[in-house]
Amino acid sequence: MPRKSRLYQANMPYIVHQTANKDTFCFLDDEDRLYFLLILQYALNRYHLALHAFVLLDETFKLLLTPKTTNGISQLMQMLSGRYTKYYNQKYQKDGNMWYDRYKASHVEDPAFILATMRYMESLPVARGKVNHPEQYKWSSYLDNVGNTSFEERFSMPIDQGKSSANQINETVTMTFNRQYDRKTPFITEHQNFKRLGNGLLERKGWYKTLFFMDKNKVNFQFFDDRLKHGYPIGSAEFIQYIEELFSVKFRQVKPGRPRKKP
Repeated sequence: MPRKSRLYQANMPYIVHQTANKDTFCFLDDEDRLYFLLILQYALNRYHLALHAFVLLDETFKLLLTPKTTNGISQLMQMLSGRYTKYYNQKYQKDGNMWYDRYKASHVEDPAFILATMRYMESLPVARGKVNHPEQYKWSSYLDNVGNTSFEERFSMPIDQGKSSANQINETVTMTFNRQYDRKTPFITEHQNFKRLGNGLLERKGWYKTLFFMDKNKVNFQFFDDRLKHGYPIGSAEFIQYIEELFSVKFRQVKPGRPRKKP
């Protein structure tokens, strides 16, 4: 059976995720996570995508992206998967594909579900029992979106070239990144809906932070997990219908509507 073709629209937000093979982790230490983010940072600039939120967990990663071209996500994921797999296999003396399946991408309704999707992603480390609050987790965009330190400041340390078994790959990618990446381009780009939270950056970050403490804004993890599992759109019934008409597709077994609010 032929694979389903990817359906992308320029300037439309998507949440993209991929999971490692069963009983394996895609990130075993901080060097792995940093290396992955270096590739991501370079690919964002090269293929013209805006990153609004991200989270790296042991067995998976999730990205909230807005591409400027219809093939930007495919190009970015091809680079991420290819280069990181090569690094991973050489470092841990593995062979073959490390991913459980093809990556999945879900359209996200703008603006209704943007902030909810960001909070879902940045709350996952808490839901998985890794930390008690998102601010305690280094490997997500939460600190970029609410804190005073940027990604560039938090991850400015070089990869340890003396301990890794993948030194040659690390050095090549780091040098390429330093030579070609435009450091004036921010790693995290504020989405327009995020900007509507306030007039100034500090005001916006403050209001966004309060969303994590409001009971009515508790994240419905099952809602998002179910949609992402099948690559279904994240949005209202009207949005799902719009996507179906736009791409001439039909999404089955999707319960439309906003995420239910927990009591």
